[in-house]
Amino acid sequence: MNVTGALRGLTLLFVGVLAACRGSAQTTVTTAGSSASSEAGGARSDVSARHPVGLPLALVADVPLPGPAVRFDYQDFDVAKGRLVIAHMNDASLVVVNAADGATVKILPNIPTARGVVVADDVGRIFVTSSPNQLVIIDNSSLAEVARVDTGSSPDGVGWDPVHQVVGVSDQGGKNREGDLAPCQPPVAVDAATHRVFFPLAPGSKGTPVLRIMRPSGA
Repeated sequence: MNVTGALRGLTLLFVGVLAACRGSAQTTVTTAGSSASSEAGGARSDVSARHPVGLPLALVADVPLPGPAVRFDYQDFDVAKGRLVIAHMNDASLVVVNAADGATVKILPNIPTARGVVVADDVGRIFVTSSPNQLVIIDNSSLAEVARVDTGSSPDGVGWDPVHQVVGVSDQGGKNREGDLAPCQPPVAVDAATHRVFFPLAPGSKGTPVLRIMRPSGA
C-alpha cells in the first residue's frame, strides 16, 4: 500500500510523554435527580439519587454497544458525518455510532489496544493509535482502513492540526505498561450542536456495554 498516498502529504508528529491515567478510576456525573457512576475496565456502573452540582444533566438513553464489557478509551465526533467514533481499547476495535440515536454504524476490528482517536473530516480521515507502534488511518466516508504507519512505542493520544495538516501522536515510550496503571476514568464527549453528552460505559447497568446519552436538563 502506498503510505505516502494514504497520508495525502500529512505530517506525522510524535511526542514522548508519560502515561497520564493515574489516580482515581471512578467518575461521577451528576444529573438532575441521579448520578451516573462507572469504573473503567468493567468494575461497576449505577444510577443513584443525588442532588445536582453545577450543570445538571438528564438521561436521554442507554444504548447498547457491541462487544464485551471491557475498557473504552478516547472518542471523537465526526461532525460532518454525524457520528461518534469510540476506541474500544480492550476489545481491539473501533466502534462508530450515529450521534443522533447511538445506533451502531460499524465495528472496525483488529486494532490492538485502540486508544487515541481523532477525526480529521476536512481531509476525510480518522486516525487511531494502536499498540505496539502504529497509527491506523481510516476513510471517514467508507469507514474502510486506508493504511497503518509506524509510530513510537506505546502510542496513546492523537491530535489533528487542520491548518498545517499535522497529526500529533503522544508516545508512552514503553516506560509504562497497562498493568502498572490505575484504570482511567471513562471518556466523555460533548456534541456542540445538540449539547448532548456521551459516556461509553463498560459495563452498563445490565453488565453489558452501553452508550449513556445525556443532555442539560433544561434543554
